[in-house]
Amino acid sequence: MEPGGLSDSGAEVVQESIEGVEHIARIVRELKTFGRGKQDLIEPLDIEAVLDHAVRILGNETELTAAFTRSYGAAEKVRGMPGRLLQVFINLIKNAAQALPDHGGTIDLSTASHGDEVVVVVTDNGEGISCEALDRVFEPFYTTKEVGQGTGLGLSLCKSIIEEHGGRIRIESELGKGTRIKVFLPRFKGGAAVMQAAAPVPSGELRRRHVLCIDDDTRLLNMYQRMFKKQHDIKIASSGADALEMLESFDGYDVIICDLMMP
Repeated sequence: MEPGGLSDSGAEVVQESIEGVEHIARIVRELKTFGRGKQDLIEPLDIEAVLDHAVRILGNETELTAAFTRSYGAAEKVRGMPGRLLQVFINLIKNAAQALPDHGGTIDLSTASHGDEVVVVVTDNGEGISCEALDRVFEPFYTTKEVGQGTGLGLSLCKSIIEEHGGRIRIESELGKGTRIKVFLPRFKGGAAVMQAAAPVPSGELRRRHVLCIDDDTRLLNMYQRMFKKQHDIKIASSGADALEMLESFDGYDVIICDLMMP
């Protein structure tokens, strides 16, 4: 028994919990601005605030490689769903940072009002994209990144969310010179916020489910086990190879929780 009355395993659980809380506290502080429990609520949105939140959430992932410049000039708000647009710009900014050279580079975030639209531009001076790849960047599962560095779902998902908002996305790029991504979103013209109809929640008694959790963060895997093991049959995988092996040996999982950013 360790000092303080905790066993070795108890102390380990407490330490994991503390580390986990510290790891996500900053992200939660940023996300709670958007997490109102109404992800389908369309409302007037300051897109420049969304961009700043995305940069802060990414934190060390971009600060170590990128110098940011901002050229904000959008006088109008957009019609948007805050959580979904935040997801879009986190992805676009992270992609820009990953394209920069190891010795660092620049990412410029700019906004402008243009007629009935607000234009957001994310520009980097990274490695650029070839003409062949540029024709395919929005295809699901297509990626130019090395194995383990991307899923090929990011830009496809971004395009889907932007079009869901009535917007559009364009990419201009040249090898060795960098990439410019333009996002066009409808400006908010007034009126009440709109809530899309939510799917009905099925009723019925809770039954045990087969749950597979895939993540390379062991703290999260341990947390999932503690959360679910009493009510459900849970399996965990810390790598893609382990996950594939589990899926090949059993195809009856009811729920799969998977980190898309892991190697």
